[in-house]
Parts: sequence; structure tokens; C-alpha cells
Amino acid sequence: MPMQSLAYAWRSLRRAPAFAVTAVLTLGVGIGATVAIFSVVDAIAIRQLPYGHPDRLVGAWHDLPGVDAKHATQGLATYLTYTEFAHSLAGIGVYKQTSVNLGGDRTGTPPERVHAASMTANLLPLLETGPRVGRNFSAEEDAPKGPNVVLISDGLWKRRFGADPNIIGKSIEVSAAQYQVIGVMSPSFHFPDAETQIWVPQQIDRNDPTPGGFNYNGIARLKPGVTIKQATAEMQSVLPRAPELSPNLAPGVPTQMLLDKAKPIVVLDPLRDDIVGSFASILWIVGGAAILILGVACANVANLLLVRAEARHRETAVRTALGAGRAHLLRQFFAEGVVLSMLGGVIGVALAIAGVRMFVAWGPPDIPRLAEVSVGFGSMAFALVVVVLVAVVFSVLPMLRRGDADLGSVLKDGGRGGTSGVGRQRMRATLVTAQVALAVMALATSGVLGRTFQKLHDVKPGFDPSNTLTMWVSPSRTAFPGGADITRFYQQVIDRVGALPGVKHVGVTSRVPLELDGDDMEPIWREDAPALPGDKLPSLSMFEQTSGGYFAAMGIPLLAGQTFARLDRPVGQP
Repeated sequence: MPMQSLAYAWRSLRRAPAFAVTAVLTLGVGIGATVAIFSVVDAIAIRQLPYGHPDRLVGAWHDLPGVDAKHATQGLATYLTYTEFAHSLAGIGVYKQTSVNLGGDRTGTPPERVHAASMTANLLPLLETGPRVGRNFSAEEDAPKGPNVVLISDGLWKRRFGADPNIIGKSIEVSAAQYQVIGVMSPSFHFPDAETQIWVPQQIDRNDPTPGGFNYNGIARLKPGVTIKQATAEMQSVLPRAPELSPNLAPGVPTQMLLDKAKPIVVLDPLRDDIVGSFASILWIVGGAAILILGVACANVANLLLVRAEARHRETAVRTALGAGRAHLLRQFFAEGVVLSMLGGVIGVALAIAGVRMFVAWGPPDIPRLAEVSVGFGSMAFALVVVVLVAVVFSVLPMLRRGDADLGSVLKDGGRGGTSGVGRQRMRATLVTAQVALAVMALATSGVLGRTFQKLHDVKPGFDPSNTLTMWVSPSRTAFPGGADITRFYQQVIDRVGALPGVKHVGVTSRVPLELDGDDMEPIWREDAPALPGDKLPSLSMFEQTSGGYFAAMGIPLLAGQTFARLDRPVGQP
């Protein structure tokens, strides 16, 4: 497009500042909301995972219809079985999420609690990724009682160790033990989630006589050409061989008994679906709402353009009478549309960048792939496409408006009656109708979401969170080797915090309400049936460990009986 047309469009818009500012700000809000939501949808629901050949990665689970459990994780028996016999897999690795105490140092850096994960040495090669500096775990380090080694995140390396280029080979204190740093992961590595900052070897004991049940999260890579359906069928066919490699799960609980009674069914999910889950459907709904907002903004500006075209009707007629062709006028209107949409796009992208940064910084950490959200190249390309489409639409509308004009009548009457054409009135009415319809849809969607939020807010959760503070603390097994030592530690915490001014109740618990971490599941035997037949599994019960003061601190009413006594009471009846 000639620069002369753009310069003329700029001068023309400067002569109508109220129109120009209103149109640009309206477009900026619409484009900004759309680009911001596109950035979130793209990063979480569209973009491939940052691993090699991510389409062949799957989450490996089990449904246990015999005990009414879904998406159970891997156990030692199943992990060894699939590693040994599932030839449709390029490999399977397992991991656990945990947290560790990172010790202080001589420079005065205080200790802190950080999210961590333990994983098998083959997991990073399965993901086709590795440290940016250093190396992965070796097989010897992943063996039971292997050397204490650790991988750290790029963020921890920069924040805690000042991006020390000589960090490899240095020792750091992890849960009161010395670990040697062997690698630093890349900034884009967020596994299992963005909060994880430390990785240690899983060190599975393949000869453990009582390894327990389903304790590990599993990720497998399919061989080229193998479908999820084929791999699922093969893994299901080899699952009965699990007792060969791990005969028992726990004392008195043979692996074969679990297979017979739990009836595990292999479930493989594409890893991206596994990570994103149902959150993707929510994002698409929000994306639809953003498009509605952009539609309302465009309809508003289109109406402003038609009003402006009415005011310039005589000017257009004079230009046509002097020989300006349809192409020349279209170029003029297109130039104005480009200037408006580009200015709106610049403001919109600036709003999108600010909004996305706030979303990443303050958004709930449970949102999957949150750390990967940014206004990058894809978002900029999307913004450019939106700007071009808006410019084209805005240039066509005035030409359609001009199509039913009577040139002689306009020139003779000095522009009076310029708004009297039936076609022109119909176009403006159509735009107004579309604008109202889109606004009503957006308003209805907002109302439904608001009503849903209000209903969730009104739910009585069974506890009172007002004036209640929580903190996480975990004494290391090195400093507190026995159960009695840990018990005394927690009771001292309760006593000292309870003595602080303003503190009314204090308690400890392994899990706060609505949190996923901290559950425990163990077999429960009834008092009147201490022994079970050899072919019957004990029932499993999920429970948390608490102190007596926990219930008062959480505002949970006691309906009958009493709560627990002090943690450090003499050992007696449990």
C-alpha cells in the first residue's frame, strides 16, 4: 500500500480525534482479550509438549474395578512386568512427587522447603530431553543405596546459587544429607510441574519382598508405528506375569491375590491429555467468550465507521465526480482501516502481554503448563491475522454503504438525505442487531459463570477458613530418626506456636482440606474380624493424621466423644 494513502488516512483520523480514540481503544480491548486468551489456549491446550516426539508419550495407569478405583498408578510388579515383557513400548519410567528440605549455607542463605521429584534414570531419555549443563542419572546412581546425586532446575540454579558456572560437582544439603549436583535442567523443563526444582534418583529395589501397592506415576513411550490401542492390548496380555517378578505386595498379600480381586485394567492416555485433563474444555469456553468480546468491539467500531461514512458522503461523491475510481476509494478506506486496526493491535498486544504476565504470576499453580504461557511468536502471528481481517472488514463496509448512493442527488442536495437509503438503514440495523446479540451472549455467559461461582462460594465446606493460617514443615529423618523424635518435634511446634500472642488454636495434619497431597491409604481390619480368608483382600481406607487441636483450629465441630490428647503422651492404646 502506498505510503501516501497511509499518510492521508492518518491526517484524516487526526481531524476526528474523538472517533479515532474511541475506535482504537475499543479495538485494543477486543484484540487484547482475544490475543491473551489465545496465548493461554495455545500454550496449554494446543502447543505440543516440550519433549521429543511427544505424540508417542503416554501416561500409564490402571483402573481397578474390583476395588472401585480408577487411574491407579504403577506398582513395582507392574513396572517390572511392562519393562520386561511389553515389547510395544520403547520404555516405561516411573516417578514420585515429593518435597525436600534444602539446607542453608555458610553465606547465610536460609534453609527452605522446595518441591522435588524422584524418578528412574531412564525417564529423561524416554522424554528425549536432558540437563542443559551436566548429565543425567546413571544406572548405578539409580540402584538401591546408590550415591546421593541431584539435578536442579534452572530457576533454582539462578535464584539460590547465583547461576554459578562451577555448580556441577558441588555438594548441597538435601533433607540433612549431602548430595552432589550433577546437572542443571533447561528453563523450559517443567516436570512433573513448574514448581518442581529438584530431582533425585528413584532407586527402586527390584528385589524388595514387600514393595507395597501402586505407588509410582508411570510414563511410557510407544515404539514408532504402535498405536495406543495396540500397546494397551499387549500390556494387558502380559500383566498376569507380574507375580513372576514380584510375588508379594505386602506381608500376607500376594501379588496374584491383588490381580484376582482388583482385576486391574491397563489405561494409556496421551501424555498431553494426561497433563491438561479437563482444563482444556474450560479454556475453549473462555476462548469463545473472548471471540464474543472481539465481535462486540468490531460491531461497535463498524457502526462508528458507518456514521463517519455518512458524514463524509458528500466528500466521497465529490472525489468520485472528479474521477476517483472505486479502487482508489477502496484503497483510501482500507488505509484508514489499517491505521485503526494497527493502532488497536499495538494497544491490544500491550494489554495482552501485561494480562498474561499477571496471569502467570498470580494464577493458581494447579493450572497445567502455566509456566509455559507467554505472548510469543504464535500469539503475535495470531494478532497480525486479526488485525488484517479487521482492516479488510472495516474497508469493505464503507464501500458497501456507498453502493446505493445516487451521486447526482448527493451533489445537488449537499449531502442531505444521505442517511435516507433503505439499504443503508438496513446495514446499520444489522450491525446493531449483531452487536446486541453478541453482547447478550457474552452477558449471559458471564451471568452463568458468576452464578456458578456464587453457588460454589455458598457451599459449606465443613470447616471455617476465616482467620486460619497454614504452613508446611517437615523434619528430616536424619535430624529426627525415630517416630518418637518426630512426635516430640511436632508437639513442641504446637506448644510454642500456641503460646504466641493472638493464637487461639493450633493443630497439625498431614493434609489440609481440598488439597490432594497428604492422603494415605492402608488396609483396615475390623476388630471382630482380625483374620481374613486367604482369598479376600482387606478393605482399603483413606485417612489423614492429625493432632487433637486440628479440629478446633479448622473450626470443625465435634459432635460426640473427644478429640486426641497430646502427641507426646505415654504410649498406650492407639
